[in-house]
Amino acid sequence: TLLTGLCESGKLDKALEVFNQMKVAPDVRIYNTLLNGMCESGKLDKAIELLDQMKVPPDVVTYNTLLKGLCNSGKLDKALEVLDQMNVAPNVVTYTTLLNWLCDSGKTEQGRELLAEMKDKGLKPDIVTYTSIVMGLAREGNLDEAIDLLEGFRNMGITPNMITFNSIMSGLCKTRQTDRAIGFLGYMVSKGWKPDEKSYGILIKGIATEGLAKDARRLLKELEARGLVRSTWAKRLARKCMQM
Repeated sequence: TLLTGLCESGKLDKALEVFNQMKVAPDVRIYNTLLNGMCESGKLDKAIELLDQMKVPPDVVTYNTLLKGLCNSGKLDKALEVLDQMNVAPNVVTYTTLLNWLCDSGKTEQGRELLAEMKDKGLKPDIVTYTSIVMGLAREGNLDEAIDLLEGFRNMGITPNMITFNSIMSGLCKTRQTDRAIGFLGYMVSKGWKPDEKSYGILIKGIATEGLAKDARRLLKELEARGLVRSTWAKRLARKCMQM
């Protein structure tokens, strides 16, 4: 639609003009389009004002859009306030959006409280939800908890992805536990997961950071010879290792 095109191209003033001149009553999808445009443009005050002025009941997409905009702008407290004021049932996307930003902001414990609330409401967290928790725990150095949560995925019917694995690899290497990271890499392979270049890169940089640049370059050459990493990627990483 014209309104969608204007919002996506950042022409918010023109979009508002079109909206105000509409001869039919806007439905919730039209409001959501305009609200998303406001959030994408950083005009969060206008977005909140529009929510308050809606002539139709907002739906969960309305709130999720606003929550995402608030989180992207670092307004977590306001986002949590909006969550408490929602007059429609939040869904998995609602909670995952907030939980991801809490964990990314070093507030993983608060994120876990939100996870518990989510479960209490009968919602089933998905891999994105749990990966946010794993990443938060790993980033804050709570690696045993992160690994325990990962190992519990199978019982919950959750399949981890490479982002989940790599976040733990990164946490181990940043805390100078490269021996444990190597073991964790083996664990990944034993579970049928194929490490990607990022996995190897995390490990190699971790080894180099511990003052073992020669060992890191030797491993890199071996991986390249076995066709596990691209030559161009290996050369770039080798140069970085020389600077560590």
